[in-house]
Amino acid sequence: MVREEIEILFPELREIKDGGLRKKVIELWVLAAERGRWEDLNYDYIVAGGLCHDVGKLLEYERVQKKVKKSRYGELLRHPISGAMLAQEVGLPL
Repeated sequence: MVREEIEILFPELREIKDGGLRKKVIELWVLAAERGRWEDLNYDYIVAGGLCHDVGKLLEYERVQKKVKKSRYGELLRHPISGAMLAQEVGLPL
């Protein structure tokens, strides 16, 4: 995967004002794609994953009065697992 593909895939990169930081984010994606042997990335899956990756935190934490604290559920099961279980429950692909 080349830099140009990453820039097309993620137009939000243009919102990073710091050019050095933007370059490092692009390098990160290129490196991960190369090491994972990805020839292309499914944009829908990337956006969906970004929106869903922390959904389990809604179970891991709870609001008690005006404070947020770890729930009993969260003490037993961390958000990556509960989020994956929820995703499976609604039929999202692995």
